[in-house]
Amino acid sequence: MKGHFVEVHPDNDHELIRQSIQGDLTAFRRLVERHQPYAYSLAYRSLLHRQEAEDIVQDTFIKVWLNLRYFDFRGKFTTWVYRIVVNLCIDRLKSKNKFAGYPASSTENSREWVSQQDEMEKLEEKDLAEHIKMLADHLSPKQRMVFMLRDLQDLSIEEVCQVMQISEGSVKTNLYYARNAIRLNLIKNGEGKNEMQ
Repeated sequence: MKGHFVEVHPDNDHELIRQSIQGDLTAFRRLVERHQPYAYSLAYRSLLHRQEAEDIVQDTFIKVWLNLRYFDFRGKFTTWVYRIVVNLCIDRLKSKNKFAGYPASSTENSREWVSQQDEMEKLEEKDLAEHIKMLADHLSPKQRMVFMLRDLQDLSIEEVCQVMQISEGSVKTNLYYARNAIRLNLIKNGEGKNEMQ
């Protein structure tokens, strides 16, 4: 789901939050149904695994329920939810040891992915998007999340700062390295494709 923070009548969100804090499970269910789609979209694009993304979303709203009383009504509920999803995804990525600099296996995995597509003359736009997501799998957790939020979720730099709770300079630096790494790998895989066939 691309686009900036999903604006779903924040005043209504706040009212549902107040009702949920009072123990209204129906209000909380409505809150979850309203915000679950974009939470899943971010989790899936980050982890590229449906079951893990579903687990992250479930854990996210458990955390939301347990901490709802601490929600700052001056902020956006969407920002708060995004932040929880991002933190859980980063923890999941770290726990799976998916990054240690640029692991030797990352290029091998990229080549393996391309070799599986060797019957195709060109990657269609959809395939290229999936390839880019796959390459993002080998970024550091912070670079990966900044890239996902900015380039795949289409959030503004300011919104990424709010979600990640880092400076604008840090967002831009991580985004630069993420984009550059993905660009170099796309070039590398494109140049090496004939050799692999």
